[in-house]
Amino acid sequence: MSNLADIDPTRSITVDPGYLGGGVMLKRVAPTVDLPAEFTAGFIDWLKVHGWSARLERDLQCIAVNDQNEDLLSTWLSMDEFERLLDDAKELRDLDAIRGLVPGWKAKDADRIFIDGVWKDPPGA
Repeated sequence: MSNLADIDPTRSITVDPGYLGGGVMLKRVAPTVDLPAEFTAGFIDWLKVHGWSARLERDLQCIAVNDQNEDLLSTWLSMDEFERLLDDAKELRDLDAIRGLVPGWKAKDADRIFIDGVWKDPPGA
């Protein structure tokens, strides 16, 4: 099982809003949002300190690669859970842009948020 420490803290994290269609496939409702690489390490630390790491690690797994063919560790939250995370993380100003996008995502029926980070040391690398 992977944990948040397996995400490369020097690389950006991406956030994809969507809904599940056809059972397991994420149907995106808006473009991917890239959080700045300089935000990643602090965000991972914040998640650990504020009790979110166990929830995110529950589903954390490699199910995708990025455009550079690097393995990604992905997890997801329901829209309600994601909104609670954003509410808990009010002091993290790097999330302000995402906060402003959520109403539009919900208007497009997004019910899941996928969060991806580059896998720091994938097996076989």
